[in-house]
This record gives sequence, structure tokens and C-alpha cells, in this order.
Amino acid sequence: MTGRTRPLESWRARVRSPGGEVLGAGVLLGDRHVLTCAHVLAGADGRPEVDLVGRRGWLVRRARPVRGCVVPPLADQRGDVALLELDEPAPPGSGTTLRRAAVSWNRPVRAFGFPGALADGVWTQLTLAGEAGPGREWIQLNLEPGWPPVRTGFSGAGVAAVDTGDVLGVVVSTLGPTTGVSWMLPVETILAHVRRIEEWTVGDVGVDSRFGESSAEHVDVPTTRRVVAWLADARRTIPLLLAGAEVAALNRVVLLASRELGPSAAGATAAPHDTVPPLGSVDLAVDAAGRTADEVTRRVVERAAVRADAGSRVPPMTVVVAAVDDAAEPEAVIKEVAEPLVRDGTRVVLAFTRDDSPALDAARRWRSGLHRERLGALAERIAALDAAERDNATLCARVAPPGPAVTRRASRLRFALSALRHGPVDEVALMQLERRVERAARVAGETRARLDTGLTALRELGGGNGRGGWLSAHKARAVRSGFAEDLALSRLYQEAFALLTTPPVDPVAAAGAVGAYGRAVQDKLDGRAPAGGPAGRAEEEDR
Repeated sequence: MTGRTRPLESWRARVRSPGGEVLGAGVLLGDRHVLTCAHVLAGADGRPEVDLVGRRGWLVRRARPVRGCVVPPLADQRGDVALLELDEPAPPGSGTTLRRAAVSWNRPVRAFGFPGALADGVWTQLTLAGEAGPGREWIQLNLEPGWPPVRTGFSGAGVAAVDTGDVLGVVVSTLGPTTGVSWMLPVETILAHVRRIEEWTVGDVGVDSRFGESSAEHVDVPTTRRVVAWLADARRTIPLLLAGAEVAALNRVVLLASRELGPSAAGATAAPHDTVPPLGSVDLAVDAAGRTADEVTRRVVERAAVRADAGSRVPPMTVVVAAVDDAAEPEAVIKEVAEPLVRDGTRVVLAFTRDDSPALDAARRWRSGLHRERLGALAERIAALDAAERDNATLCARVAPPGPAVTRRASRLRFALSALRHGPVDEVALMQLERRVERAARVAGETRARLDTGLTALRELGGGNGRGGWLSAHKARAVRSGFAEDLALSRLYQEAFALLTTPPVDPVAAAGAVGAYGRAVQDKLDGRAPAGGPAGRAEEEDR
């Protein structure tokens, strides 16, 4: 469990130039060091001043960059970290620690910056929105409604979780005040650039030590590519299972995926692109060997950095559990850890040291069951699609909508579904079929909308039987005005009537014919004064 250890956020700092210009923000670590962005120091001439704004009275300290702990922005904007040392220590208890945590889920956070006219500072609230930025080193921050946007003056500001108060990173950049989009450097990216900051960091590394036991010299390329492809596609939710010799490839991939360890891992830059996972694509890699299900669960909860006492569920993450069959309770790890995680939206990779493990058989049965559930849900969607397409075909017998022809795709999709039911678990093929069904359902919905528009127009024109609607209204005007036997009008009326009553009705053509008849009636009315002629009086008597 984590908790708010600094209720007043006394760690908040403002960075100024020697002349007093506000350059950005920072985070007080311990009692003598301040974390900020390297670009914040550009106008400080090497001697920035730091205001400890989180303390009553706004204590002022002079500072200097710590040698070897400043990483200027690289050409692609990676890096941009700086550690400052104060000339005098802050009062005891002023500083904070940083927390390693999974940061790839939509978590509310807040930051305190010093933009423009608000040089005394202002709070804003944001939501973590996933990996972004150069080399995926950053985490995107989306502005929450009603809060001030991140602007110049927020760089270096600590980004703290709303629920726990943990500092998860610092603001590094913004797209502009009108966009509501900005970015932060998460703690593990900061550590990858400046190891000294580990002195003020809590939370275990997101990768257990066993995953460092891999060889860059002997890479199982097919398995590596399979794992990397699975990690890179967030839509893949059926657990990935690996066993035996495949585990070495997984160890390498997990190491390269770590924000903290990956950039310095052997082979990180020389390997083919499709054998290197996206940075940050694994939130936690845990070694289950010798651990109980409860111990593995505690490791997951600690990594999520949520308030366990508040009954919060573990948020969606990507979790790798290795040596499942060497756990103290292998099948309990599957049923009590992996299964609940997947139900709550976490993506899971399970690795087994032996190909013949009973726990691996249990995991395969579970995985097959998840696959069958997806197939069952897809079967229901195809059945609904079939019903929608049949309804569309029935309506097409009455009205011909403009646009593409009505399609019937459900039968072909049902055949493809049957092939998946009788084959091995293949999530890629399943996802492809799901997308095909989604597209077909969208087309069926668009077709139904066009048919409904056509039917509405048909009712307005003449109802499908030539009675009522605009056609009858125009005819009534003609009869009342004595034009019941006008041959030209009668011919136009018969043409419109035929177009409205001969299925499938083309609403566009019918509307044109009804409109032509109505204009002709109006022309007749404009050419002579309406009077109660014999025909008109007869019509009135009939009415």
C-alpha cells in the first residue's frame, strides 16, 4: 500500500534565474537536492535560484547543477533531466521521494507550475494517457475539464497521483495551452538517465532479477518476434504462453522493454527493429518461483501503486509472470492472480520452465476457454448482423436507397468463424475476423439509415400507395382549382404515381416526379385566377 506522505506537497519548488526570471518548476528530493528538466536551466547561467514554495514563507536557496547529473535534451528530445544541489539544506521533512510505478493507465494526477502572469503558481489536474514522445520515453498527459492548461513554466513540475500523492514523474513538454496535451518524464525514464536519483526513489524495479539472465549472443528470433508483436498490439488480450526454451527470448524482451533498464541493455540498439519491444510495453515482470499466489498478488499491487485499503482494483497493465510452474502454488497463481487480472483488463504473459508442466496444461485450458468466449461473442454479433442484413433486404423490396448496393456478408463471416472454432487458438486471426464483422455491421447500419431515409421520403411523397403526402396534396389543389381533367397535369400525375407505387421505389426519382407535378400545378395556378369551376365545386362537394 502507498499513501500520501506529504499532505501539503512541501516538495514543490520554483526555479529562477539569478535576475529573478521564472524558468520553471522542480521537485525537492531529501533536504538538499531538486529535480527539474535540463532545458529549464538554459537561462540560469549555471547558478539558478530555487524558491521552496511548498514551505510557509517561501524559502529561497541558491543552487548549482550536480556534476554528471545533467542530461540536456538530445537531438530527438530524449533526456532533458537535471539534478540541482542547494547551497543550504531545506528544513527537515520538506522533501519527498519519487515512486517507481506502472504509468500506462488512465490515472488522475496533478501538477503545480508557474506560467506567465501566474508566477506564484497554479494547480492543474491531468490524466495519464499512455506512452508517447521520443523513443516512447514520455507519458502523455491529457488535461481534465475545468483546470488550467499546462504551459511554459510547468517544466520540471512534479506530477503526483491524486489518490496517493506519490510523485510519478515531472512535466517535460506541452503541445500548447489550447490543446490540453502535455507530457511527463516518468521516474524510470529519469533513472535511466541519472542513476544518482535512485537515492530518493522508492518502489521496486519493475523487472525481477531473473529476467537479466539472458544472452544477447543467442537470440531465438521467431519467439522474440512473436513476443514483441504481442506486446506492441494492445488489442491482444488473450494471454501469451511460453515454455521451455522460449523463456530465454522472453527474458531478453522484458529487459529491453524496461524504461529503466532497457536503454542500457546489451543489444538494445543493434538488434533488428522487430525484435526490440516498445519501451515501457511491460509494466511488471515478476518471478513467481517459490512464491505463493498472495505474494505474487502483493507484487502486482505494489507495482500499481494504488491505495489497497480503499478497495481499489488493480488497473489495466501488461504483466509478465515467469516460472509459474516453479511457484509454491502454480495453479493458484493462474486462478487467483492471472485470471482476475485478465478479467479486469490486464494483459498477461505466463512463462513456464518446463514444456510438460501440469500448470502449463491448466493455463492452456484457461486460454482456450477465453478464446471460446470471444468466439461465442463473435457468433452473437454475426447473428445480429445476419438479422440486420435480412431486414435490409426486406426493406429493399420496398425502397431502393441511394448509394452502394445492399450487401449480405453474414454467411461468409459465419463460415470463417466455423474455421476458427475447429482450429488452434489464433488471436490474430480472431481479431481480423472481429474487424471484418465490425466493418460489416457498420455497413449494415449505414444501409439501414439510408433505407430509413428513403422510407421517410416515400411516406412524405405519397406513402407507397400514392395516397396522402405531397402527391395527393398537389392533386387536391389541382382539382379544387378546376384542373382535374387537364391532360398535361394528368400525365405528370400518372408518372409520379407509378414511380411511387412500383417497388422498389427510387425515392430520388419519385421526388423528382412529384416535384415536377407540383410545379406544373403551381404554374397552372399562376396562369389563371383560382375560381370554383365545375370540377372544383364537385371536388368540394365530394369532400
